[in-house]
Amino acid sequence: MTQNIRHILGFFLFLALQIFLFNHMVLWKIAVPFVFVLYLLMLPMNWSAPLLYLVAFSMGILVDLFSNYGAVGVHAFSAVLIVAARYPLVGFLSSSNVRGAEEVKLTQQNTLWLLSYLLPLIFIFHVAYF
Repeated sequence: MTQNIRHILGFFLFLALQIFLFNHMVLWKIAVPFVFVLYLLMLPMNWSAPLLYLVAFSMGILVDLFSNYGAVGVHAFSAVLIVAARYPLVGFLSSSNVRGAEEVKLTQQNTLWLLSYLLPLIFIFHVAYF
């Protein structure tokens, strides 16, 4: 139960940070940091796919609705795409103990694994977004 509350609070915390802080933190009038992607990539690995898709779509569409980027649905599509790409990538990179783990914990993985996990998914997000 406490894990569920933690994930719900994390959802709203990352959503609020993205909407109220990072969307207004425009770098060189071009770049906006998308920190909500980190929340999506650190969701538990043992959640069902429909639940992950629902969480990713909800976060993406809410970021779209509260952003001034014009196109509604772009964040939602990109978020669902990286959540869908997570399972094949983790299956390729890891042993069975990570695939069945409750969460991908940053402190339990080495730097090479983290880079191999995060960089391709962040790249996929940005290719789909832009």
